[in-house]
Amino acid sequence: MASATVQGQGSVAAGAALGIGIGSVIPGVGTAIGALVGGSIGSAVGGVFGSFKLGKKAKSNAKKAAQVQQQRERNAQEASYLALLRQARMARAGSLAASAAYGIETSSLATSALSSIGSQTAYSIQYTANDQRLVQLYNSYMKKAGSYAKAAQTTLATGQLASMAFGVGASFASASAAGATAYGVGPYTPTQELAAQALSSSAYSTALQSGLQQTALWSSIASPVFQGVSQYNRVQ
Repeated sequence: MASATVQGQGSVAAGAALGIGIGSVIPGVGTAIGALVGGSIGSAVGGVFGSFKLGKKAKSNAKKAAQVQQQRERNAQEASYLALLRQARMARAGSLAASAAYGIETSSLATSALSSIGSQTAYSIQYTANDQRLVQLYNSYMKKAGSYAKAAQTTLATGQLASMAFGVGASFASASAAGATAYGVGPYTPTQELAAQALSSSAYSTALQSGLQQTALWSSIASPVFQGVSQYNRVQ
């Protein structure tokens, strides 16, 4: 079975792939640019979805761990109550055992005393073994909860970074396309070449600035979503 982190990365990759596939067929923006824009949105969505899913598993295991801890606490309370009974029984057993000192160790009184001591010892061993089992179970659930929570945050960060990377890539691709369009088709005279290069450079800079601004705007819009999912993923 794949690790939680690998599952999360797979969710980001799947989201990005789906976004690229959809973006590449959007009319009017170009295959490459549309794919990058789609990848930006898809990776963000995949990261959020994968992180939320892992965070849910983390909370589930933390809840199970809390239930085990509550069971241990109930057992401890019950053990305290039974300790009072054991003390009374041990006192009685001690008085009965003392009868052996008077030569009646084979009597039913002495036999009962030894039986009582044996049963108390057996209970103590059983209780200790059960509590050790609960401790191991609690640690197991908490370890899983921690792993899922860490994987959820890693997945979220990966989706956010991938989204930003695709967005920046789309900005540069769009700027290159704008610059090429403004440059036109040569051949040009030296004077025309300088003018075409100036137009291309201006169009490139304008498109790049616009693209980066849109990427920043998208990041700003998506940021509360990422923060909300991150908050949800925290295991208390």
